[in-house]
Amino acid sequence: MGPTPIDSGLYLIRGGKTTRDPGEMRLIKNDPKYNEQWPRPLVSYERLYGVKEPKQLVHRNDGRRYPSLPEGTPFGLVGTSSMYKRESAPGGVVPEGSVTAVVPAKNPNSWSWSSWSTNWGLQSSDAGLYDNDDIHAIHIVAQEPRTDITVTSDVTIDGVAAGENLSEKFTPLAGSRWEWQLKTPLAPVTSATLSIAVKDRQGNVNRIERRFSVGAR
Repeated sequence: MGPTPIDSGLYLIRGGKTTRDPGEMRLIKNDPKYNEQWPRPLVSYERLYGVKEPKQLVHRNDGRRYPSLPEGTPFGLVGTSSMYKRESAPGGVVPEGSVTAVVPAKNPNSWSWSSWSTNWGLQSSDAGLYDNDDIHAIHIVAQEPRTDITVTSDVTIDGVAAGENLSEKFTPLAGSRWEWQLKTPLAPVTSATLSIAVKDRQGNVNRIERRFSVGAR
């Protein structure tokens, strides 16, 4: 980081739509004296979730089920890896006798530090420099899976001929919803069909068909 600190602010993306310019967002708060980020509502738990407090979970690890998890260990085993056995450091290397990748020593004359000094240029997932002693919590992020989507109609819509793929016309909204704002009103039609096919990486295809009609105005 340079001598000038980051000055971020809080902005609202209108309607959860795709934005291509900062000017399209609505300013909420940006004070040059502060670095605003990760806003949280200052309300009660009950207002957010409808109950006064979260359900109390009883931890029953007595140490007999998994030898690697002694009695009282507050964690579980996921797969065969661990938080310490990682190779996520930007440009990292795993030292001899270790399982944790570390960032190479800072060298302003090296290629990695002069041209690609952060994880945004080098393949990795760490957004900062830290070691195992700094790990105190886990933040799990689930992203929408990449899929192949095909949308077709048996009538012309907004100048797109029947049978052609319409998926590129849609833009994502919040909550896994997609939207297509038509520039041209639909012509009257008694019965039409919109077909949607979603294929995942394993080749499985889910299909949905919706019939609709448009009356004369």
